[in-house]
Amino acid sequence: MDPRESSQRGDKAAGQADAPWFRRLSRPILFLIISLALVGGYFAFTIPVSVFPNTDFPRIVVGIDNGVMPIDQMLVTITRPIEEAVNSVPGLKKVQSITSRGSAEVDLFFDWNSDMVLTLQRVDAVVARLQAELPTTAKVETHRLTFATFPIIGYSLTSDTVPQNKLWEVASYN
Repeated sequence: MDPRESSQRGDKAAGQADAPWFRRLSRPILFLIISLALVGGYFAFTIPVSVFPNTDFPRIVVGIDNGVMPIDQMLVTITRPIEEAVNSVPGLKKVQSITSRGSAEVDLFFDWNSDMVLTLQRVDAVVARLQAELPTTAKVETHRLTFATFPIIGYSLTSDTVPQNKLWEVASYN
């Protein structure tokens, strides 16, 4: 081997060591950038996109509206019979209700591994059987808890200087 080739190789290695880091690592960096771009492109077309995640909460809400019936009558004639009737639905963990003048809300909590579409059908069947025993003026609705059905966040506007009716207009129209 010629001593001049050896010194040229040594100069080349010494020159490469003195080169900036981005010049020495340009090929691995370029490979990493192209790989990340390809993976990003793949995920951009394969990952499902939606406004809210698809979550099946194990909760069903039964809402009852019956005009202006007093609370004690609502409780005896509507809320309690519905609570007792839905206790037969499989997978039910807890029942909570709120009764007010002319309306009631019965919250049904189920196991997390319950099929909520089937469970809603079962609750609808129980409520339909009970409908004949309820007053004819009572309107009963059942809903699964989803992001689309119930709000996730609420805002409250208060002010010491702005009147309530102006706050209501701001909240409703702005």
